[in-house]
Amino acid sequence: MCMRPEKKMTADAAQQQMAINRSGVILVEPGGMVAWCDGVAVELLDRDVRGLSWQELTTIFLSESDEDGAVESLGCVDISALHQPLTRSIRLDEKSGEIRTLNICIDPVREQTDDTLSRIVITITPAIRENVEKTEHVDVVPAAANPVPGKVDPEVCGIDLHRAILLATQAGLLIFNTNGLILDANREAANFLETDPEEITQRVIYDLLQEDRERLWQCAVRFVLLHSREKRFVETRGSHHYQIDLQPVNGIDGQIEKVVAVMRDITAQWVCEIRYRELYKSMAKGVVVCESPDGTGESFVIKDMNSSGLDICDVQDVQVVGREVGDILRGVETSGLPAAMQRVLVSSEAEHCTASLEHDDGKKSWLDAYIFTLPNKELVVVFEDISLKYETEQALRKSRGEWEKIFDALSDIIIILDKDMRIVRANRAAYRMFDKKFGALVGKNCYEVFQGFNQPCQGCPVPSTSKDCCIHQGVVYSDSI
Repeated sequence: MCMRPEKKMTADAAQQQMAINRSGVILVEPGGMVAWCDGVAVELLDRDVRGLSWQELTTIFLSESDEDGAVESLGCVDISALHQPLTRSIRLDEKSGEIRTLNICIDPVREQTDDTLSRIVITITPAIRENVEKTEHVDVVPAAANPVPGKVDPEVCGIDLHRAILLATQAGLLIFNTNGLILDANREAANFLETDPEEITQRVIYDLLQEDRERLWQCAVRFVLLHSREKRFVETRGSHHYQIDLQPVNGIDGQIEKVVAVMRDITAQWVCEIRYRELYKSMAKGVVVCESPDGTGESFVIKDMNSSGLDICDVQDVQVVGREVGDILRGVETSGLPAAMQRVLVSSEAEHCTASLEHDDGKKSWLDAYIFTLPNKELVVVFEDISLKYETEQALRKSRGEWEKIFDALSDIIIILDKDMRIVRANRAAYRMFDKKFGALVGKNCYEVFQGFNQPCQGCPVPSTSKDCCIHQGVVYSDSI
């Protein structure tokens, strides 16, 4: 069994390792037709390139140039004549209009017997440095003279498929026929299957798996063969988690003749996902993740909702995924929430919004919602039931209104002072008494208004009350009243 000693990685090393683990793999037939690509390659290139010719594939990349003139484009490379790996840094023009740098390695795999070209393996890796202002051209060099990590070294990996994958992706690649007979595999795949890399080919994959793992793989492969579709599943072994991607490869007759399996250690991502998933589930606030099917924001379909969201919407026993937001958050159509969600989708600027929610029993609750977008254009609404707070504020507002009516209706002069004897509020009787416009008394000292003094009146009880916060009484005479 091949084992690797565990090493502690620094933050930079961990970032580099994550970038390497996201490398994509493309298999090209000797004739130049793309026979297969994995999901990571589709994500990095932002498209599925299966069935494209070599010339069509290279048109995806922007042409390179240096100070001396144009560098030979990849479309001019005769891949059938390659005998050594070719490495380049290319620029990809994304649909968003941004330019992204990718490192690619084009590795010819030739038969050991007659040196005929068997296939071409292309690995695509995101550039680790994000602040590169200009994409640099990497000259074609013999693999043995290239010590840079992530590039291919035939002295380490040999001249078969192992060389294209081992250092470039750190992922296992396994190719087997419909009966499970292994046709090709790299060293990482051998480590995953806990067997000798030199003895893995021409063995049946199910014979290398324990009983529980064997059933898992058989079900996944059966799905691929039956539906001619890719299948992804996660296999857990001890404290490690592995993502397995199975994709069918069709022969000339259109029938499936091979299955390609890519194995990646996703333990770090798995732990992070569990951590944030538990946080997501345990939040007191409701969270709904949704998307607009047509991208316009006219309607939104729910992709996920946490348990607090289900409780607030009172839909614990309802299947919400795939339903429209208006079907679950009933009554929000007229509350301004849909319009706010549409604005956030278009502008990608977060917003706060207050919305009402109707329940089956006819009651209405109020929600405080915070809306923002994710990088993949999914919309997230974080909402909280503020019905009690809203109703309390409404009651206080009503009570204040009633109090103000009584306060202004009294014929006696009533004024409210602060600790410095400045008038904070006076009823309408006070304004009529002093023949002032409403609000003109606010901010003035009471002794200035009543007596025209610049200090408190003699016998005034206000200073005593301000000092001990007790009730005091006094009689003050004024010649102006």
